[in-house]
Amino acid sequence: MFDDTQVRSKVLQIVLYSAVLVAGLVALAFLLPWIFSLFEAPPKPLPAPAVRIETPAPPPKIGQLERIRSALAPEISAGSITVDPFGGWIAIRVGNLITFDSGQANVLSGFVPVGRRIAEIVEKEKGPVRIVGHTDNQALAGGGAFKDNDALSVARAKAVAGLLQGAMTDGSRVTTEGRGSNEPIGDNATAEGRAKNRRVEILITRAD
Repeated sequence: MFDDTQVRSKVLQIVLYSAVLVAGLVALAFLLPWIFSLFEAPPKPLPAPAVRIETPAPPPKIGQLERIRSALAPEISAGSITVDPFGGWIAIRVGNLITFDSGQANVLSGFVPVGRRIAEIVEKEKGPVRIVGHTDNQALAGGGAFKDNDALSVARAKAVAGLLQGAMTDGSRVTTEGRGSNEPIGDNATAEGRAKNRRVEILITRAD
C-alpha cells in the first residue's frame, strides 16, 4: 500500500509529465509547418513583367505624282513646267520658251540639264513613256525647215525624246508623236494662250 506522501508524489509526477507532454505537443504543432517547409520545393520566381515594345509607324508613302513634282519643284515654281494627272498618265508639260527657238526643233542648251533630270525621273518609273509635241495655231513663216505645225510638233517630240533616251537604260520605252495645234490647252486668240499651247508633253505611265 502507498501512503499519502507516495500517492501525492505519483500524482505530481503524472501532472508534471502530462504538462511536459502537452507543452511538447504544442511546440510540435508550431514547429511542424516549419519542418515541412524545409522539404518543400522553393517557390517559383514571379515572371518578369512583360515589356511592350512599340514599333514606330512607317513613314507615309509618297505617291507618284508628289514624287515627280518634288523632283521638278524649281521649274514648277518658275512656271516653266507643270506636272498633272492626265488620264492614265502623269503629264510633264514643258513650255517651248525653255526648249526651242521659234519655228525650230533644236533643243536649247539651257534645257539640257532639265531634260536629263526628267530622264532620271522617267528611269525610276515603270511602263511606256510617250512624248507628244504641240504647237499653237499660227502658220509658220515661209522658207522654214518645216512645212506646217504638224511636222514641227513631230520634230520637237523627237528632239526631246533623243535627249531623254541618251540618259536612259532602255530608250525603247519612249515613243513620239506630234499633234500640231489640234489639242490646245489655252486660248489661241491670246498671246498667253498660244504660249501655253506651244509645249512638249512627257507622258509617264501612272502607277497609282
